[in-house]
Amino acid sequence: MNFLFINPPYVIGTDGMAVMPNKAMLPTGPLSIASAIEAKGHEVKLVDLVFQKNWRACLSRISPNFDRVLICCHTARNIVPVKTVLDFLREQGLQSHVTLGGNLALEFGVDEFSRLGIEVDAVVRGYGHGEAVNMIVEEGKGDIQENKVTPEIPLPNLSLLDKRTRTLYRKQSEGQYPIIGPGGFGCRWFRKCNYCSSQMGLTSTPRDFDNLLEEVKLAKRFGYHHFWCVDNLVNAFPELLLRFDSELRIRGCVWSGMTRPELIVKDSELVARLKVCTEIAFGVESGSNEQLIGYNRGAGDNHYELTTEAFRIVDKARINTTAFVMLDGPMETEESFWKLYKLFQAVKPTSVSWSFYNPPATIGLLEKNHLPNEYGFYRWPMGCSVIPRERIVQQVMILSGVGWCGWILDEDNPFFENEQEFGVRFRGKLLLQPRNARSPIGDIWETWEEQDT
Repeated sequence: MNFLFINPPYVIGTDGMAVMPNKAMLPTGPLSIASAIEAKGHEVKLVDLVFQKNWRACLSRISPNFDRVLICCHTARNIVPVKTVLDFLREQGLQSHVTLGGNLALEFGVDEFSRLGIEVDAVVRGYGHGEAVNMIVEEGKGDIQENKVTPEIPLPNLSLLDKRTRTLYRKQSEGQYPIIGPGGFGCRWFRKCNYCSSQMGLTSTPRDFDNLLEEVKLAKRFGYHHFWCVDNLVNAFPELLLRFDSELRIRGCVWSGMTRPELIVKDSELVARLKVCTEIAFGVESGSNEQLIGYNRGAGDNHYELTTEAFRIVDKARINTTAFVMLDGPMETEESFWKLYKLFQAVKPTSVSWSFYNPPATIGLLEKNHLPNEYGFYRWPMGCSVIPRERIVQQVMILSGVGWCGWILDEDNPFFENEQEFGVRFRGKLLLQPRNARSPIGDIWETWEEQDT
């Protein structure tokens, strides 16, 4: 049989053309599934539209006569591009069996996608390897739920992408290769944070180490030397992490990853033994215990002390740090932001990665009737807190100016606004945004303007 994989544009603009992203990661998940299907003797064609501005012209050159079509839907903001691409294909005569996969499939199945106007035959709800591949090939119907994974992953077939697309992914990811690393699959944390779908109903499962090294070798052949570990808790299995770090050192590579402050403090000597780790990103989320309880994150009253200690341990090892924080969440108040700012000042991360709280898609899209194009961690706050949305934007301006640029906040008079624009005052700088400015790609900072004062 022949299979067609489609990775739709991230965003389609009002002119119907794809909006070019300023950041993009190699789609190793779809490439791994494609590789597994090829291993069963089937033919696979992958069409990546992320960097194809005139995506319709690209699809028009492809015959619709495929036995199976697989489409990626990563987040709620991808719903519109997925529907648009699928509608176009059917206008061109597509009658094939269609399977949908991607991160959003962790929350949505066939029925939920149908309610949003996306009619498909099957939805893969899991990592997509192991038994799920057999069900895809066998023309499975409905929700293909996979709650058990195999320790090995089919190595992604990067050759299915043309050289131009591979080059753009490497450039737009700053040379980072996304890999399921030594932390493996699922999440080892003891509860389900209500802003995260990564647990997927799985207990934490380590990845086969030889299989991991084979993917490292593969990525190196395609010019990658920096590995971004997308496993949720990179130090969930300390001995595997040390082996991984050692093997990358031998191969002249480096890596970065993410974890929680609690795990760093629990095994404080582990970080000092790492040799080629360039960055550790922490899920800090908030400075408010009440907000963290609302997230079901499981923080205790010592969140401030524990987080500052974790950053101290990593700083001592001369490893860069990033603080993941989230704004506009339920129970968020202006007071809780200033608690976060105080924590931020104490830990002094190398960088900050902020996001706006997005309610789970099943709630936001199906119960609260948010539009898919309102979703996006950086698009515009959705109004989940009691704080005015423009003030939320000013809060992220503060974090960005301090965390990205090293500016010093004018704490006595931080906020600026008039009828046309609003912003934040720093010493010698003003960061502002026209009130109605919106970024077509969804990255709100693209609308900000910097002025000297």
